[in-house]
Amino acid sequence: MKALLPFLVPLGIGVASGLLAALCGVGGGIIMVPAFVMLLKVSQKVATATSMAVIVPTAIAATVRHVWNDFVDWEVVALTATSATVVSFFAADYVKKLGNETLTRLFAVVILVIGVKMLAFPETNRQPAPATASAQESTAPVVKLTASSPERLKAKTVVSRYVVPLLIGTASGLLAALCGVGGGIIMVPAFVMFMSGFDQTLATGTSMAVIVPTAIAATSRHIINKLVDWRVFAMTAISATLVSFVAADYVKSLGNETLTRVFAAVIVLVGVKMLISPGTKPAAPPAKA
Repeated sequence: MKALLPFLVPLGIGVASGLLAALCGVGGGIIMVPAFVMLLKVSQKVATATSMAVIVPTAIAATVRHVWNDFVDWEVVALTATSATVVSFFAADYVKKLGNETLTRLFAVVILVIGVKMLAFPETNRQPAPATASAQESTAPVVKLTASSPERLKAKTVVSRYVVPLLIGTASGLLAALCGVGGGIIMVPAFVMFMSGFDQTLATGTSMAVIVPTAIAATSRHIINKLVDWRVFAMTAISATLVSFVAADYVKSLGNETLTRVFAAVIVLVGVKMLISPGTKPAAPPAKA
């Protein structure tokens, strides 16, 4: 059994990260990075790079299902992915030398505030009923918004259509490169809170589509810097990709409030972990013989 652990542990990590990716619109790095470090005993830098490499196939698999269900806003994807990809490509090079606990703790505080807000008030992420709706209509179940829903297309403003996606992409791209996560932990709550016509379901699908080019860009730099552990990558990617492809279809059946609370609980836990143990310092170089 002990001989199987090097294979079973990455497979288990992949299952957990793939499930999180599909249902919450994040790349799964918030599970993979600490799990690689604690369970597989790899360095923080290698964990960051390997996590990002696994996110590539995982995000592609989940995005295919979200596209099928019409949960991807391609205009927002194009704008957000442009800034996120450019930032992640150049910022990834700093993983070799960056170790800033202050930035990590500041980020932890931000996501804790977001997570607590979403846990306490998940209903604020729903789209309000039209002012002209009758009392009977206003009490009807909230319908999930899709990318082509007329009501959400009308809700777009110039700022939410162009400026906000670019800013969100910049923040998520920086996080993706430096922390080994897909950036969805920033994108999903930001899409819901700052963009007109977005609910949790649409934010999940759109975030996952943005993660694909972002992860590819960051991974390319990590490969150049020889930071990816390909053995860990292979085992984790197999389970993560299969699980994310299957689980993404269940976004249709989960209510917006349920998805919001699941995502909020995840980022609160991550925020607490990052606040207590930032782990951003580069691994110490191996001792010379």
